[in-house]
Amino acid sequence: MFPPPFELIECIDLFNILNAEINGLARISDINYLYLLDCRSRKEYDESHIISANHIRRNQDGQYEMPWHADLETREHIVLYDSRTDNLPLKEQDDIYVCGNLLHQHVTGLTTIKIVQGGFQLFSKLYPFLRTHQSLYSPRELELIQTYPNEIYPKLVYLGRREHAVNSQIVKDLKIRAYVNCTKHEDYLIQNSDSRKYCRVPIDDVYDAQNIFDLLHDAVNFISVAYDRGDPVLVYSDRGVSRSAAVVVAFVSFQMRMSSQQALKYVEEHRPIRPQQSFIASIDKLNEKLQELKEAMSTANQTSVTDDEQTSS
Repeated sequence: MFPPPFELIECIDLFNILNAEINGLARISDINYLYLLDCRSRKEYDESHIISANHIRRNQDGQYEMPWHADLETREHIVLYDSRTDNLPLKEQDDIYVCGNLLHQHVTGLTTIKIVQGGFQLFSKLYPFLRTHQSLYSPRELELIQTYPNEIYPKLVYLGRREHAVNSQIVKDLKIRAYVNCTKHEDYLIQNSDSRKYCRVPIDDVYDAQNIFDLLHDAVNFISVAYDRGDPVLVYSDRGVSRSAAVVVAFVSFQMRMSSQQALKYVEEHRPIRPQQSFIASIDKLNEKLQELKEAMSTANQTSVTDDEQTSS
């Protein structure tokens, strides 16, 4: 019998899965969205586990028993974690392999079972605020679970809604130190006199938005400076799917030297977004201009060095 198809995912991937939203509500409230399984001992699970995680019981013979309520055939994500698994393939004697093999028997097609790299140990170190003792949730409790903005660049660039930006607990948990406000309004709950901490780029969410090139340019420059300082940045708009998404795509395109379409795909892997196509079309032009500026500065620096050498000789 072939082993089940496992895929190793990073902690940031699970973080974004847990914080996905639909109409402002946590997607984990949808029974068909995620099945998260803790494969550690029951004692470890009871002490602390990742929010919304399940635990499989053993029968009298010590064999794992599939929960009756799992409904794995309908789940969009099936994710397992243990204490610290770092790589694939899994060892057949490991509990996480046994659990994964059991789950695989209850899914159809080529459903891939995801394994969290680093397990609970690494995830809880990176996101301690997503640990819990609670094992049972009502549908209403799951709907009202506080979501976090999606993490685009590990620990440095986040994309979300205004509600995330004004939530002091989220700001504290993620250590946010800089903001890019992409709404049409000043945000006096966040704005302060330090221009290094707050940037407003008032983009109209329409196809033919005015000054989109200049606004993206200002936003990318601001994020780049904060990024170099090591200050976590939250880029936000009203819903976090169009204007702010375009800004993050522009930054990723510039920072990672990607085309606009490559950067768009990269951000979409971390958060569902729907930016105006006209916004995306401006990104390649922006990159060309920034690259020309970078080359001009490099040439000027080389010329200056040459002049200094000639003078000294």
